[in-house]
Amino acid sequence: MVPCRGQSRKQGFQMRALRITTFLLVTLSPLANSYGQEPSPPSKDKTPTNVNLTFAQLEGVWLQLPASILDLKTFQFSPDGTCIFTRSGEASGEYEHVGDSLTISAGYSSAAIKLLPPVWKIHADGDALTLQMFNDLPACPFHRINSASAGSDPLVGSWAANACDIPATAPNSSVWKSLVSNAAYTFTAEGKIHLRYTESQVFPYSIQNAGISVPVIGAKDYRYSFTAENGTPTLTGENHGPVLIKQTPTEILAWKYTEGDQSEEVIRRENNVLAAFKAELAKDPNDPGAVDDIGALLFRMAGQPFDKSKFEESKTHFQRHIQLKPQDPEPYYWVGVIDWLLAYRANSELRSEYNRNNLTKQVKDTDPLPLAVRADYVSKYGAMVEEGITDLKRAILLRPNYDDAMAYLNLLYRRKADMVETEADRASFEKRADDLVEKIKAIKQANAAAGNQPIVTSLLTPPPPPPPPPPSLPPIGGIIAPQTIQVGGAVQAAKIVSKVNPTYPLLARQTHISGPVRLHAIIGKDGSVQRLEVISGHPLLLQSALDAVYQWRYQPTLLNGKPVEVDTTVEVIFSLNP
Repeated sequence: MVPCRGQSRKQGFQMRALRITTFLLVTLSPLANSYGQEPSPPSKDKTPTNVNLTFAQLEGVWLQLPASILDLKTFQFSPDGTCIFTRSGEASGEYEHVGDSLTISAGYSSAAIKLLPPVWKIHADGDALTLQMFNDLPACPFHRINSASAGSDPLVGSWAANACDIPATAPNSSVWKSLVSNAAYTFTAEGKIHLRYTESQVFPYSIQNAGISVPVIGAKDYRYSFTAENGTPTLTGENHGPVLIKQTPTEILAWKYTEGDQSEEVIRRENNVLAAFKAELAKDPNDPGAVDDIGALLFRMAGQPFDKSKFEESKTHFQRHIQLKPQDPEPYYWVGVIDWLLAYRANSELRSEYNRNNLTKQVKDTDPLPLAVRADYVSKYGAMVEEGITDLKRAILLRPNYDDAMAYLNLLYRRKADMVETEADRASFEKRADDLVEKIKAIKQANAAAGNQPIVTSLLTPPPPPPPPPPSLPPIGGIIAPQTIQVGGAVQAAKIVSKVNPTYPLLARQTHISGPVRLHAIIGKDGSVQRLEVISGHPLLLQSALDAVYQWRYQPTLLNGKPVEVDTTVEVIFSLNP
């Protein structure tokens, strides 16, 4: 079937590709964190809720929200009154293969992996593989879908499932069937496992005036009402039930992008999605929606691992949107976000490099840059910071209460303060930033008083990265102070006496971002956390991890009977399915 997008793509591009609620830290001070929502842009293209639904409006592919790559649910309605319900997903973890035993670790917080037992029976022989996950389930056959590496573990490679008969009486039989008979597994030589799975079922549905009735997974008869605000067809379950958003197959594939997954399969898939978006743009180079699809996907691909060139390419697409529709505030906002992200990262790297080369004269995050470093920073990023400031001001001019744009303007003013020569000029830019923080707080308080609630109505637009962590002591940079010992993360974890769990960032939860955050830590002689430095992790999860770990307390570590500082690592796991 050919997907039907309801109203035109041009009418709907803002809703589909750019509107997203964002929750942001708006200041460098940990005492002045402020979160809030982006107000929806005014709409001129609204379809009344109570309309008679026709199959032409219903035809196509619908994605259920909240959606996750761990459990992606789509609906496809046919004119014969049947609906194809498909559940698919991806999950990652770690494995250890010894003989015919495979031990699985859900270290990457994957819902599907967590459904599996920790130890499987497994046998790999050439291009054939059998997996048995439970004694009361059959051993299921797989076949190799790539060439084996000479001399490596025979398990390493990618495997696709053959038919496997899972008894209908088995608990969660449909789930197990997906995981062992409709799945593909990849095992890497580094001990990583990646799972892709899918299952489909067919259910009847009926159109009822302004909505439909469909038994989801055969368990409950859900009723959905139809709207098409801003050109985005939406089906909303009654009593705040599931929400379905119409998407093209390419958009759904893009939504399944896994940040940080550099497997051949994921890279190939995302390149194919990017090519499909570009082909769509070639058909109509003046379509802002197609421009935004490419810019948004590139933004997501650039974050983890960090890829400056992809961020810069992403920015060019938002700048193209500005050329096409200069009165839209969102693309100015995204240009400013990207400019801040690149300028902030460069600032942090310059400070770290300086501190590594000047062990006795460290520069704190709140200190002005040394003269030579400042000159280098200005020459490379001065124009970028000016561009970001100009574009964010334009976004605010077009939408006066655009608090998220104000948040990033505040942050760029702080980067600008690192570029000026005099203390008076530095203080002036910091004052502008502080004034914006107060204005943002007032806007958010007004939104809260008005009862405005965040919603997520976009799938492709990436959430902006969080502002930087609060000022800390000089970067660790490998410097070990006297009477400091290095201790492994697992050993030090056993000494925790007080642990605060991190708050899951709302935007990260809404956009289904999970995984580990790894931190380099210095534990003081009294067991308190003295310094933290990010090693890896998704940008949206970093601040919450830092805030939590700074509150942890450890048993003091003794060396020859005297307390010493400890240099160690900490891993904080964010899981959508604890």
